[in-house]
Amino acid sequence: MIEEPFLTNRELASLILLSALIVFVLASSGRAAALRSVGVVLLTLATPKLLVPTVLYVVALLGALILACHVGLWEPALWKITVVWLVVAGLRLLFSLNQAIANPDFFRQALLRTVTAAAVVEFIVGLESFALWAEILGQGVAFIAVVTTGVAKQPVLRRTAHVYLGLLGLLALAWSTWHLIGNWSEIDHGMLVKELLVPIWLTPLALFLVYIYAVWAAYESAFVRMRIATSDQSLAGKRLALVLRTNIWLPHLRVIGGHGAFRIARAEGFREAWAVAGQILKEDRERAEAEAAAKRRLVDNAGRVGVDEFGRQLDQREFVETQASLRDLAISQMGHYRNAGGKYRADLIEILEPVFARKGLQQPSRISMYVASDGQSWYGERQTITGHWFAIGAAGPPSDQWLFDGPARPSGFPDEAEWDHWGGGEHSVNWD
Repeated sequence: MIEEPFLTNRELASLILLSALIVFVLASSGRAAALRSVGVVLLTLATPKLLVPTVLYVVALLGALILACHVGLWEPALWKITVVWLVVAGLRLLFSLNQAIANPDFFRQALLRTVTAAAVVEFIVGLESFALWAEILGQGVAFIAVVTTGVAKQPVLRRTAHVYLGLLGLLALAWSTWHLIGNWSEIDHGMLVKELLVPIWLTPLALFLVYIYAVWAAYESAFVRMRIATSDQSLAGKRLALVLRTNIWLPHLRVIGGHGAFRIARAEGFREAWAVAGQILKEDRERAEAEAAAKRRLVDNAGRVGVDEFGRQLDQREFVETQASLRDLAISQMGHYRNAGGKYRADLIEILEPVFARKGLQQPSRISMYVASDGQSWYGERQTITGHWFAIGAAGPPSDQWLFDGPARPSGFPDEAEWDHWGGGEHSVNWD
């Protein structure tokens, strides 16, 4: 490989900008609060509960590097890119234990990120830097653009920031590719391949270690819940039942380690705890099968006209998402009524659009809301992709609630003629 300086212009520019940011913070009036925050973080990281696992994690990865060096997969000349990977990606994986425990797709997604085309493009972009002044300017503006995409309320500002970041990435890719092709004969191709492979083989090893830590943390959390759930001091048999039932399998721990741990703790001895754990896993399988069946019905019944034996619409596309969004709207109205002078608000739709998006509705959500002039009654409605209407509202103070669904929109505010008070009647058959 062509001999490179200790720090590339890109790395040097990053250090200069980071140093400038630190100096700015220290010179500002809020430096005391910033230093306290940094101190709290450092003290937290220095606690044995975090420090010991982190040290063991790094030591294990160093051992893997020694082994990889012996088999020709790694060599000391790659130390810089390895350290960068450890700081940027490796430690991030370690400190994502909560996500690893809660998100079933965490490990698959983390592994796939290392072998995607985007990872290859990122590798190529990092091969060649711009001139130092261009790196400082480009990275400085990029930092402002990243902040803008996160905090700017004006869509034009966010679009401009995204365009700049995209153009900067394309320019960096073109620059690196041009240099790579132009200097191809002078490049150590073997070293180039080894450099490309560093994150590809280190990431699975890091994920294996993270999995071990995640299992340990999940057991620890479950045991704490068991201790809280009962005054029984003899929990050894119940804990053994939990361990044997889950068999260090994280998907099972996700199911049992939460509220299931309370149920297991209240069992009478090992045998009953074993049975309770099995029942929890069975219930989870049945729930997953029911959800899968519901998804199949959505596909199979798409476009079908008519109702089933219970009077429910066959085509239920967007039913779940619409109902969940309308219920969130109702909860918000109840809270604002109690906290804002005893009146329902008429401006919640725009505020709650991000919530509706998380429930699965396209933006804009097409939810309409109407509030009486005296602020004492309201309702919100939405027509699904099937043409069916859902509505929720109140005819009085919280926690009054009325539900509606039908082929046409409600004619007005909740009343007994076409709405069901609390649901469960002929005017809300398709509500959960």
